[in-house]
Amino acid sequence: MTCNNSNTNCTKCDSSGLYPYYNQILNTCSKICVDGYFQDVNFCVPCSVICLTCTITELTCKSCNLNSHYPYRNPSLNTCNYYCGDGYFLNGTNCLSCDVSCLTCNLTSTSCHSCNITSS
Repeated sequence: MTCNNSNTNCTKCDSSGLYPYYNQILNTCSKICVDGYFQDVNFCVPCSVICLTCTITELTCKSCNLNSHYPYRNPSLNTCNYYCGDGYFLNGTNCLSCDVSCLTCNLTSTSCHSCNITSS
């Protein structure tokens, strides 16, 4: 069954209709892709299990699945990580950049654990 102006029990959607985006997992057509899916042409494609929400690709995370092994989001890179890594500190569930004077930091961007000797 093809859906034009209905949104349930679909096998494909009318790209020029009211519900143009097809979700193959849920067999539905929608106006937008729901959380956990991203739009790829006229399809709603599932995000990776590490992403709660994503955009562009399954690994371009807008938010992270806190129940995964990669709960910490780097907003600069739109990735979910196991830990923040050098040059970043944990703020809630986000990995934020350290100040340029810090090689590593904790709690705030200027609370250096080690200094960046190449910064001016």
